[in-house]
Parts: sequence; C-alpha cells; structure tokens
Amino acid sequence: VDPRFARRIPAGPLTQALAERLTGARSLDELCAELPGERADAESALRALLLLGLVEGEFAAGLEPAPATREARVLPQARFGCQASGNCCRVFRPGPLTEGDRARLAAAEPALLAAFPHLPPPETWIEEEQAGGYLRRIEGACEFLLEDHRCAIHAAVGFDQKPECCRLFPFDVVRTLRETRVHEVAQCSRYAESTATGETHAEAAPAARALAADEPSLFHPLVLLPSGAPCDYSLLAPLEARLLRLCDQAPLGERVPRLAALAWEHAGALAGCPLGPAEPSRSAAAIEQRELASPPPAPEAGELTLALHAAREGLLTTASDPAEREAPLLDPFRDALDTALTWAAQRAGLADGEPPEVVDRAAELPLDLETADRLLATSLRNRLYGAKLLVAGHLAAGVLRLALLELIALTSARLHAAEAGAERVEAEHLSAGHWVASLCLAREALARALVPLARSAQPIAHGAIGLALTPRAAPKAE
Repeated sequence: VDPRFARRIPAGPLTQALAERLTGARSLDELCAELPGERADAESALRALLLLGLVEGEFAAGLEPAPATREARVLPQARFGCQASGNCCRVFRPGPLTEGDRARLAAAEPALLAAFPHLPPPETWIEEEQAGGYLRRIEGACEFLLEDHRCAIHAAVGFDQKPECCRLFPFDVVRTLRETRVHEVAQCSRYAESTATGETHAEAAPAARALAADEPSLFHPLVLLPSGAPCDYSLLAPLEARLLRLCDQAPLGERVPRLAALAWEHAGALAGCPLGPAEPSRSAAAIEQRELASPPPAPEAGELTLALHAAREGLLTTASDPAEREAPLLDPFRDALDTALTWAAQRAGLADGEPPEVVDRAAELPLDLETADRLLATSLRNRLYGAKLLVAGHLAAGVLRLALLELIALTSARLHAAEAGAERVEAEHLSAGHWVASLCLAREALARALVPLARSAQPIAHGAIGLALTPRAAPKAE
C-alpha cells in the first residue's frame, strides 16, 4: 500500500520476501543470497520497488505531493480563438451540472423563453439519468444550440450564465506532483484556425483555473513501461520535457518517429537502471541530458501493413454505442484506417483488388505542409502538457495513440479534400481530419483497445507518418 497516492500495488511472494528484508542493514549481495530463486529475479523485484519510490531514499523523499495552487502554468505562446462553428455543442454533452449551474439556468428561464419561445419546456432541459444531470440533446446537439450556431443561454443572458463545463471548454486543468497546469484539450473542429487566433493561454488561464475545483485531483498514475516494468509517474517528467522540446525542433515527418525512439530509450534506461546510490533519480537525470535521437529507419512495408491491420482489427471491433458523442465520427475514422491500410498494402505488394477512386485521388493530392506541421505540433504539445502521454498507465499504448492521431488526422484530411473535389489539402480539411482523429482516439473504449496493441506501437510510430505524407512510394531503381 502506498498511502501518498492512495494506491495498492500487487506484490508476489518474492517481492513480499524482499520487502521484509529491506531494513537498511543488508547489502544487495546479502539480499539476493537470502531470497529464493535466481539473482536476476531478486534484482528485478528490487528495481521495481525503487522505480515506484517505495524504498526510502533520495527519490522516495521527493514524492510528497505539493498542495494545489490557484496559480496555474500554461504553455508559452499558445493561444485559442473560438470560431463559432457550433460543433462543440453537437458532440459534447454539457455536464455534469453543478448546483450553481442549475440555479443560474432557473434564474435565466424567463429571459430564455422570452428571447427564444421555440425552446422546449423548462422541465425537460435537464436529463437526470446520470449523476449530476446533463443538458438535454436533441437530434445530436445541445438543446440550446441555435440555427446560427450561437448558444441560446449566452445570447439571452450572457456568457457567465452558461454551465461551468461550457465556460471552461476548450481548457482543462491538470494537477501534477509539483504544479497545476491549464491546457487546451485539442478537440476543436476548426483547430487550424482556432489555435492561430484569439487570446493566449496565459490570458485565459485565470478564468479557467477559477472554474476548476480548488483542489483538483492529483494526476499521478502507476506507469507500465513497454518491458512490463512498473515505475512512478514522476520518472516520466524528463521524457515529457524532452518531447515538448521535440515539438519545437523536429519537422513533421520526423516528430513522431523521434518521439517513439525517445520514449523507448527513456523506458529502457529506467527498466535497466543500476541498483546503486541515488537511483533511479540519477538515471532519470542522465537521460534528460542526452541529445535528441535521429529518426529511426522506417519499417518494411510488410511490417507496417501487419501492424496497421492489427490496429484496425483491435480498434474497429470495439463495441460502439450509437448514442456516444463520437459516433458520427466513427465512419470517417474507419475510412481513414482502411485507407492507410490500403496504401501500406500497395507498398508491400499485398493489395487485394482495386481501391475506391477517392482513395487513389486522396493519395495524389498535395498537402499544405506548413499548416499540417503547425496543427499537429500544436496538438501534440497540448496533449503532452495535459498529461496525455499515457493510455491507462501504459507508455506503449500512449505512444501508439499519438502516432495514430497523426496518421488518422492526415489520412482523413486527404479523404475530406478528395471527397470535396479540392485540388489541395488545405487548413479546413486538416482541421476536419484532426477532429475525427482527436475525438475518436479520446473515446474510452477505443483508448482501452490500444493497450493490447502495444506490439504495433513501434512500426506504426516509425512508419505511419511517412505513409500519410507520401502515400505513393517512390518507384525502385532498376
């Protein structure tokens, strides 16, 4: 039991026997001699306890959570400006409602009905079937969404009378061991435009922080490295910092492959850290000082095809509830995965039959690389700052999600442009593709399906972005 973070960690007989002997009076050799089984197993058990901060020492002493603060840190230079598309009111379900939300809605009732007499009866405004209650949705949209994409509450009585969740969007607040952050959730349907305009996050942060709880829940999960070794979340802080720098330094085609290489390098160094003084803090600090790795070589087309096939089967066989907010986007998500798989199979000489004309056309369209680079770098930066590197505590699944985000975003953007008869993949298509990828991969059921797909993470992370940028492989020299 780890009382600092109210978590329970399963321990087998070897770990229990080891813990009983960790009195500070035995050397590593003595510990291993007293424990049953192979020395390597004893060292592995001890390393796991060290990585989790459960053995007294320098690292464990630094794991006391700092109290939440009203001041919040933000990404420098980041900004957001609402584009008034109304799409957030179509896919997000406002709630759960606070008591204050209910009181403001009741007070606004006369003004709302006077301004918009077509609104449904007030007694139907709140659905109570879930804890806290939610604003009702009609034909897939919030009941207060007007035909001109405005919010009826906002229009009738002002922004400050809207539910707290609506006023907070598109921001969220995350509390880590050492700081409180305000970040943008990267789920706007016009992301290319909204993140290039509007007020800075620094300007928006005070209002967003005021809407959040005084003491937001501490985000500090137990992490599972690709090797299966567990570790404390704070040991990923140097990796997150390196990946944020990577967003600013690496171009679009190299960013995710390098991200994956850095993640595996970091995880490997932790999983094999020495059992010596100041560990694992010393290993974590040493990793942070390393230079950014060169992008790894792309996988063979056949390997990428198999990985994409596994991802498609694992994700698209996930049960889907048509009532979920992302349901309208699941078809374009599926189309993008199928298209990427078709392109990979064509490269590998494994294609079966002729693809649809729109798939061929999508492959030929030139891409607005500058906008694509900025959009995806911004999205990745906000996710990393919002502690979205992991999926259910798994690092490999988190890397896979980020790789699929770029693949689906670019592939779906190409399909949007091709279906619209455009001559080039522009900002509007890139925003539409990113919206599909972002919302679907945030869906809980799809996210959980990424965990057993960890073997696909490396080939997809190292090869998928190249596939999305240039679907047609260059012909081989004779």
